Amino acid sequence: MLPLTPLDDPFTVENRSPHGVNNRRYVKEAWQDARADVSTRWPLFFLILWFAGLFTILKILAFLSPPSAACRPDGTFSAFAGYSFWDSSGFFQITLAFGNLSFTEVKVIDITWDVVVGRIGQGILAFFSWRMFADYATVSMETEPMTYKAFTTLFMESGPSLTSTYQLLRDFVVYRRLRSKASTAWVILSMLFVLVWPTFVAAMSGYTPKSGPYIQDFSESLVPYNEFRLLSYIIHDGERINLTSDYPIPYGRQPTDPDDVQKYGFSGQLNDSSQWQNHSLPSTSLNVEPFFVPEVMFEYPNVIPKHNYKPAWTYAHHTYTLKDIIERGACKTIGESFQWGFSYIQLFTILLLLIIWTSGTCLLRYQTHKFPPLQDQPERPRGLRALVLLAEAVKSGLEANGIDPHTLTDRQLNRLIYKNLKGGSASFGFPPRKKRAYNRRFLQWATKNLGWLVIAAGNND
Repeated sequence: MLPLTPLDDPFTVENRSPHGVNNRRYVKEAWQDARADVSTRWPLFFLILWFAGLFTILKILAFLSPPSAACRPDGTFSAFAGYSFWDSSGFFQITLAFGNLSFTEVKVIDITWDVVVGRIGQGILAFFSWRMFADYATVSMETEPMTYKAFTTLFMESGPSLTSTYQLLRDFVVYRRLRSKASTAWVILSMLFVLVWPTFVAAMSGYTPKSGPYIQDFSESLVPYNEFRLLSYIIHDGERINLTSDYPIPYGRQPTDPDDVQKYGFSGQLNDSSQWQNHSLPSTSLNVEPFFVPEVMFEYPNVIPKHNYKPAWTYAHHTYTLKDIIERGACKTIGESFQWGFSYIQLFTILLLLIIWTSGTCLLRYQTHKFPPLQDQPERPRGLRALVLLAEAVKSGLEANGIDPHTLTDRQLNRLIYKNLKGGSASFGFPPRKKRAYNRRFLQWATKNLGWLVIAAGNND
């Protein structure tokens, strides 16, 4: 048998179908473009992850149900479920608690949370927001000069403080605001948010002693609540079926046939013979008093819904009414155990505020980067360059108004600047920037890749 030549081989490149080659080329080019986009637009990638994480946590919280526990977050005892995370009493309480921790462990977690999320988180928020403020102020100063104090605060400080927030609020409202009223308000509100962030973080988290529900029985002993059984009914004439008189039947543990009560009803109302397990009873039926009847039994003719509203419990052959349980119930701490967690309302609110802050900061960045960089300038002024520009603006403004700073104290000079110069007028004085259309890179990328996908789909057909 002679070997195949390249022309005879159906799997050679020359005879291979062009569809597979084209598809692989499109996939390879799309992958290269995606890698290039991620490498040059990594902030956008992390921003998408940030938003996805915030909304995921928010969705989980929205669908979270409170645990069915007799001990409420405020330490009170309740015999029934029904606590709501949105109860106003839980605003300053730890309503989402976790773990079974010692005091040392819970203290380490609490301090770490306050330092990492509170202080370091504040630094991260301040870094991003402050850069956005300074960049937007650069754009705004082309048409709306700033006061000297506002310029110093935004371009020479690294983050907000009570003093800087007050100064910006005063200068923006009374003297010179940014080019947009909405942006001016956002800068102030964002500064306040960053400023109080550590307080929010510390207030919404904390630790609490782990507690459990107990009932003081009739012998004055504390008994765990889970040892009390919800009473379904009492058979007052239990001796007729070899039980004791007033025999309690706990819910979910019935020694009789489940159909017995459903057939013959309650209170011995049936004037006829009846059958209870292996016992044939003459008239009348057993005298059964209901306490808690499941709703599934409402469809039977001898069971009516009103029997569902008299709950009671049984323990050590004694019956405890709802009043007894409420009066004798209490929550007691369990040894040296603690739990750490959050206030649900505060956590939900802060997540919403964080989403709003992120959205507003991104919008401010969008407003800033709609415009090209300053002409003939390597970057937007900050640091030492901002200091030089401020010094030039102050010197020019003082000379134009005949003010000699060398003969005045700092307080006197500051008063004259606000009185005679309305806070001063600081601007960059760079040439106006040329207008340019909105950058449609994403649209161009989508159009390019959409064409590849259409061609690939056509080749597959």
